[in-house]
Amino acid sequence: MIDYSRLEEIEKFFELPHDDAFKIADGSLKVMLSAPHSVTQTRKGVIKKSEKKTGVLALLLNEDTGCPSIVKTKNCGDDANFDAVSDYKHDLIDYVSNNGVKLLIDLHELAPSRKVLIDVGTGKLKNVKDTAIINRFLKAFGSRGMCVQIDTPFSASNPNTVSSSVARYCNIPCVQLEINSRLLYPQFAEYNFNGVYSALKEIITRI
Repeated sequence: MIDYSRLEEIEKFFELPHDDAFKIADGSLKVMLSAPHSVTQTRKGVIKKSEKKTGVLALLLNEDTGCPSIVKTKNCGDDANFDAVSDYKHDLIDYVSNNGVKLLIDLHELAPSRKVLIDVGTGKLKNVKDTAIINRFLKAFGSRGMCVQIDTPFSASNPNTVSSSVARYCNIPCVQLEINSRLLYPQFAEYNFNGVYSALKEIITRI
């Protein structure tokens, strides 16, 4: 059950000024969530819109399930999901390596103009290898009425993405999960934040 008052508090957290570029919320589970675009990011000198609900999901699920999470809290003129060198990725890789994390889910928002609702980016299977992991996403989201596509429109194949980097250095399955913003914001007819939340909770707690 989502604590909506806590959800609002976390939303406000991402609107506050922060000294640190990112926050790691410790946890005991072996699935870790990442939200590198939870605040605005800068790619090739262009400031790109934040994907705030990804950070909200990561911190809510950390509190609810005990899964470790990392979220971006300050734009330092960088993009952790694009730059070759990134403190965010460095510390994430360090955490995964030292805490027995078995699966990383890197959360992103798809533009509402996209037709697809859920995209599971696997790096064309290079970042996952075990198709049983993909089936968990298909089942969890599909059973809640959300159509899932694999590596469409984004496969997360670029070696500098968070999921590709962690998969390469830590040798664990990593997924870049793209969630259409229509599912996350109440102004859209397809709004289903609770369904997204419960699907992620199912995946996190059953691995």
